[in-house]
Amino acid sequence: MGSDSIMNDKFNTNLMYEFDMKDLGLMRYFLSIDVHQCQDQFFFYQIKYARDMLTKYGMDNCNSILNHVAYQELLYKEDGAPKANVIEFRSIIGSLMFLCNTRPDIQSVISMVSRYMNDPSILHMNIAKIILIYVKGTINFGLHYCHVEKMELV
Repeated sequence: MGSDSIMNDKFNTNLMYEFDMKDLGLMRYFLSIDVHQCQDQFFFYQIKYARDMLTKYGMDNCNSILNHVAYQELLYKEDGAPKANVIEFRSIIGSLMFLCNTRPDIQSVISMVSRYMNDPSILHMNIAKIILIYVKGTINFGLHYCHVEKMELV
């Protein structure tokens, strides 16, 4: 019963604090994710984050597209194209990866383009910008969860 038990008693008594809590209602916004809750459903989206991202990379006034294409056959590590700005490319890909929290539709193409973060070319940068253009056209997309009585995996 030396100093260890005294330290444990002192440590345990320091953890007993009281805090006032306030009910803020239903969650509406958390970590750049907007949350819309109804009776039996939830909708998660990142419209504000996507708009801010498009503005940051100068793509807020571009024409939008509603379909992104898999560009895997067009991308190579050594494609002979001039090199792109590594810092800007990494920043775009990082921002798009965070957007994947509510946008699984872009997850695979971002994963494919992110393979070239070490030494991106202009072609890799163009694909990243095409993804941004697609995000602009589908800015209202998100995740929708609803209650179902019987769930069946098909």
